Amino acid sequence: MLGKGSTTPGPSVSAPQAPAADQSASPLSSTLPEGTIPFVDVTRFRISRDLLDLVPAEIIIEQRLLPLEIRGKKLVVGMCNPGSLSAERDLLRVLQSVDPEYVAISQDAFYQTVQRLQIEGTATGVGSRSTKVKPTYLAEHKKQDEIAQVVVGDQVIDLLDQILMEGMEHGASGIHVQPEGTGVQVRFRVKGRLVERREPIPLAYAKPLAARCKVLADLDISERRLPQDGRIVAQVGRREINFRISTMLSERGEKVVIRILDPADVMRPFSEIFADPRAERLADAAISAPSGAILVAGASGSGKTSTLYSLINQRKIVRPNDHICTVEDPVEYLFPGFTQSSLNHRIGLGYPQALHALMRQDPDVLMVGDLRDAETTTLTLEASLTGHLVAGSLHGSSVGAVIQRLEHLGTNRVILSQALSLVMVQRLVPRLCELCAKPEQVGSALLQTLVAAGLTEKGASPLLARPTGCDACQKTGYQGRVAVVEALRIHGDVE
Repeated sequence: MLGKGSTTPGPSVSAPQAPAADQSASPLSSTLPEGTIPFVDVTRFRISRDLLDLVPAEIIIEQRLLPLEIRGKKLVVGMCNPGSLSAERDLLRVLQSVDPEYVAISQDAFYQTVQRLQIEGTATGVGSRSTKVKPTYLAEHKKQDEIAQVVVGDQVIDLLDQILMEGMEHGASGIHVQPEGTGVQVRFRVKGRLVERREPIPLAYAKPLAARCKVLADLDISERRLPQDGRIVAQVGRREINFRISTMLSERGEKVVIRILDPADVMRPFSEIFADPRAERLADAAISAPSGAILVAGASGSGKTSTLYSLINQRKIVRPNDHICTVEDPVEYLFPGFTQSSLNHRIGLGYPQALHALMRQDPDVLMVGDLRDAETTTLTLEASLTGHLVAGSLHGSSVGAVIQRLEHLGTNRVILSQALSLVMVQRLVPRLCELCAKPEQVGSALLQTLVAAGLTEKGASPLLARPTGCDACQKTGYQGRVAVVEALRIHGDVE
């Protein structure tokens, strides 16, 4: 866990434990046993500005890591929390020409170095620091490049590349590009909140930026009145990233929203998704079963798709030889080993038609993007009754509301009791920063609630962590988001 390192000094640590607080003078060692990470003294490295330019300051601060030196094609990265999956994902997003090699450093040495080198992240605005990593657009042919240069020019091409990379570096899930009265407003959706880009963009760039997005997404650049949707596929470092493009004309001009779809963000273990270990255990048991229907519900933006992908990814780990098929509207993340299909309403390919076709493809596991009508719901639940494992999503604010929704779609409770194995309704909440959260005594009113919910015993004096704010969480008290879940495991009749 973050911030819970060993207090015993030593030359190495075993991932993913945090390093000892004492500085070790031992250099990097190639003779350490397998599975250990060497513990190093940060003061023995000369950290140049060129090294710091390889990793955005926000990643350095939030993940508590330092680029220490280049060794051949390896970038030695010192980490306060070696083994952190989120830190490794962030690094793989931005490193292009080198591979990371991890070592452990102490937290005291990290903050001393950050202060000495004046490394600053920001929580209130997103900077515009340049990056050496540029996206390579996989679907951009020579003709499209020529069109882009004629329509928008090289300066706008570079500007959009920079905006996309800033969004990636800050872990944004989306980018809003909107013309305003005096310029173009660019905002990043970071941890559920819109954060404005600090550097202004002249209003003259509004139309060229929208045109550049349309060229890359193979949309009609002459059509500005009607909304358009498309997709850009780009290679960023070693990752293939999808950018979903949505354009819409507003009173001040054409607005573009870009959703950033990074497969690493959805292929996460249950421990990184759910706040309660009980939800992890229920999900793990349901996804390991030979058949049954798992439904994930919640409001828009509640992380339903991420949970669905994590479920079927876990199934792939448990049963690597299963044939996994998905039907989505549209496919957002592409993964090797999955048969993924998008709907095409223009030719009459909806969820029912796609499900009929997929059932003839001999699937073991089905993922259905949205149970939006009676026929889709019936086909999905019938698939679980014929020996398939099915995972799907729908909108619902509670488990009871989900059951009622399924009944309104024409499914009786006998079928529900036989087909359903797990219903989860989730909502995303900020995750407390584990470095600065401080425990406080629970008040009497809250204590009664916890006792009634069975979360603590009567007469106990539990402590509740409260946010305070530190450099690692950019003074917010939170790092990322986590799902709180209402879950119903179906064992028999639904009454």
